[in-house]
Amino acid sequence: MTRFAYLPVLFVIAACQPIEPGFGPGFDDPNACGAEAVQGLVGQPLAAASGVAAPGGVRRIGPGDVVTTDYNPMRMNISHDGATITRISCG
Repeated sequence: MTRFAYLPVLFVIAACQPIEPGFGPGFDDPNACGAEAVQGLVGQPLAAASGVAAPGGVRRIGPGDVVTTDYNPMRMNISHDGATITRISCG
């Protein structure tokens, strides 16, 4: 019975290991959200991105917006200056 007493400790140690590249869908693909296909929208009015969709959703980020720091390779980030699209990326 005592030899199994260390199992919970081993599970905790295994859970604390860093995530390696390639873990999960899209982590190896910098275009997992499809951002490359819509790069032509950069410099266009923000309304031009109204029909854009991505597998992980679309997040519009304006000046001064507070955003989470979690990384979701399937989510598309559309950065803008309030009126014009300035950058489109995955994350």
